Amino acid sequence: MDTEIFKNELEKLEKDKKNIEMRIVQLREELMALEKNRDVISGAMQTCNYFLKLSEEQESSENEN
Repeated sequence: MDTEIFKNELEKLEKDKKNIEMRIVQLREELMALEKNRDVISGAMQTCNYFLKLSEEQESSENEN
């Protein structure tokens, strides 16, 4: 058997594995950023819901008077 073929294939596989590992790290970082953005948006939604409910209660009490 020609060992050079296996050596070349091994080099390609090692390079592919390294590229995949780097991509996994990038995707994890992107996922963390997306999760942080989702949490920020959820907080903003809660704030909007709070003020919306407060406004509705105020309008309701004003209409009763």
